[in-house]
Amino acid sequence: MLDSQPQQENQYSAHLNNPVKTLTNEIKQLVEQAVAGDKQAFNLLISNVYIDIYRFSFHLTKNQTRAEDLTHDVVLKIAKSIKQFNFDSTFLSWVYRIVVNTQKDNYKKQTNRLKRDSQYYTEHQLQYSSSLPEDEVEFNELLSAIDQLPEKLKITLVLVYAEHLSHADAADVLQCSTNTISWRIHEAKKQLKTILEKQS
Repeated sequence: MLDSQPQQENQYSAHLNNPVKTLTNEIKQLVEQAVAGDKQAFNLLISNVYIDIYRFSFHLTKNQTRAEDLTHDVVLKIAKSIKQFNFDSTFLSWVYRIVVNTQKDNYKKQTNRLKRDSQYYTEHQLQYSSSLPEDEVEFNELLSAIDQLPEKLKITLVLVYAEHLSHADAADVLQCSTNTISWRIHEAKKQLKTILEKQS
């Protein structure tokens, strides 16, 4: 299961905007068994949350290859640390926390590459935006603006609006208060407005 990779992009596209957050009693039982060292339960558990990990990774990276790499890294980290899960939060919140921390580590290592990708993305959008429908242009401009936000604001925005987490759940993932989440959302919206005004 650790070697699982998305086979086709369209296998996941239908799930990117359709998060499934409710963990059934069966999943909770799998978590308990996996924490106790049951490898089969662990594989079944990962198969149930894999799409959540990939979707969140894709929202953060906006790149299929990097999302796949991030997902693989996260699954490996879960395998190494599953016995440390102490049930003080939901399993999915714990998993999202690993995604966030892994992405932060990767971000530090790949800053220069990300800057080049961002520059290419901007130039690509400027070159082709005139031929796109107006709503698609606006959507791409929004994506570009989100990428310009500070990392903490960007991740908070993705958790709340792309992953549809409540402020309380997002706070659990990011290990901060709900007031901090609310402030970050407010600040992100304010900065997005400024960025979009400059782009228009």
